[in-house]
Amino acid sequence: MIYDIEKFLLIYRQILAEFYFLNGHFNTKEKMMTVDYDAVFTSWRSDMAKKYRNVFIDMHWATNDRKITKNQIIMDVRHRNTYFFEVKYQFGDILNPDFDDFLQYYKSILDKFFELNDTFDYEIKNSASEYEKYFYEWKKGIKLKYQNMVFDILWSNNSGEIKDNPLYFNVVYRDTFLFQIRYLFQKDIVLE
Repeated sequence: MIYDIEKFLLIYRQILAEFYFLNGHFNTKEKMMTVDYDAVFTSWRSDMAKKYRNVFIDMHWATNDRKITKNQIIMDVRHRNTYFFEVKYQFGDILNPDFDDFLQYYKSILDKFFELNDTFDYEIKNSASEYEKYFYEWKKGIKLKYQNMVFDILWSNNSGEIKDNPLYFNVVYRDTFLFQIRYLFQKDIVLE
């Protein structure tokens, strides 16, 4: 299975930089309300949709508080049904300086994940529980570069089989970023 993750990570990084830039305008506006922000975000999202085809961006507020300085934005970025990223943003936040390094590290974890899946013979072992044992044994050997990073897997359905059952590989970083990739155990499939 082939994923063009580098291209999407680059797009995601560009969207995230613009999102933080957009929010920087509101950081100094203590009396600004969520409805004011919603209008600006909707316009910005429309611009992003023109710039990045097949990328869907959405957001919601973490609480019902109408003041943006007392609330938190959760922005979702999805590319078709393969990639999903979520970021939590509190007004006043800045993008962590080590984020670009983290994205490179995330890419290396994904490469290892794909290699793991390439070595699992799902044609013979079509049991989700067998794969989970294989995955968790592999996970024990991964030395995480970041203490505030965790990753795990989740099946799309509980059929107990691997075929036709998408696997979601989730990575959480700093309880602020969720990265999710959808993986199918099929030969010669390219997901864009």
